[in-house]
Amino acid sequence: MSKSKTRNDAVQAMLNVAEDVPMNGNLRIALLIDAENVPAKYARTIMEELSEFGFATYRRVYGNNEVWKVKGWREAMRTFALAPAYQENNSRGKSSTDSAMIIDAMDILHTGDVDAFCIVSSDGDFTKLAIRLREGGKMVIGMGEVNNATFSLAAACREFKWLNLLYKDKGADAETEAKDADGKAEEKKNAGSAKARKQPAKRSRKTQAAQEAEVQETESAELFEAESAENENENADAEAQADVASRKKVIETILDIIDSREEDEVILSNIGMQLGRRIPGFDPRNYGFPTKKLRSFIDEFSDVLDIRDVEHETQPGLNQTFIKRRQK
Repeated sequence: MSKSKTRNDAVQAMLNVAEDVPMNGNLRIALLIDAENVPAKYARTIMEELSEFGFATYRRVYGNNEVWKVKGWREAMRTFALAPAYQENNSRGKSSTDSAMIIDAMDILHTGDVDAFCIVSSDGDFTKLAIRLREGGKMVIGMGEVNNATFSLAAACREFKWLNLLYKDKGADAETEAKDADGKAEEKKNAGSAKARKQPAKRSRKTQAAQEAEVQETESAELFEAESAENENENADAEAQADVASRKKVIETILDIIDSREEDEVILSNIGMQLGRRIPGFDPRNYGFPTKKLRSFIDEFSDVLDIRDVEHETQPGLNQTFIKRRQK
């Protein structure tokens, strides 16, 4: 047995924890949002995706209110009735948001009044928390942007949604990113002004011309940084698309699922369940399809798959889809 297969088996064993939690759309969910790592532009997408699982009884947004990205959540808090859980950073350069989210999550876990947790973050440091919540018998849903750190968190969740691939309001994207960039630049400018006020009195001997030149140089640097950030955001979707599993990887996984069964054919819904376990965050919408239905994705691979629809044996009028490897 290869090392890669052994590693895959270990991952599958972890993912099978808490699989008995039903996904019936009526779950009571604790929604915990890391606002320092996830922009507010995803708020509507988060709530829409979460509504398919159930109702968020806890809705908390964590972050330092002085951080520009956290300030952007104010309007979303009013729109979706999200409760702010602002934190103060007690040590310079270190955020207390992570520890606050973890403490609250464990408190909620022990109250026993929720069926699932939704962790919204692009920070892989929450991986251990997700594992612990699943070991406690709770379903864990994750949401975040595609990056290398997020993949470990996605692997620990039963369901994971890549927000930057599902984000719908592309028209407002440029405006939102521009506001974020302006806010970040303003924050740094204010910090620079405060720092300047604290300088020793001897620095006040600089000539007015030198001071103006320094201010102009600082503003130019901030403007360049804001423009660079905006340019990076323009390519975010393309980079994210490159990071998720390729279509070739998905179809290879589907064929592997089929080959691992004794039967020649596998029900489409079973393939969908296995894909979610083997490829964290898999969703046909990640690949440009308009809906999350797996059938639309499968139809593209009719050259390697045989697809057969039959009427359900016990439910007349309802069809079942069977998939098998096409014989060459």
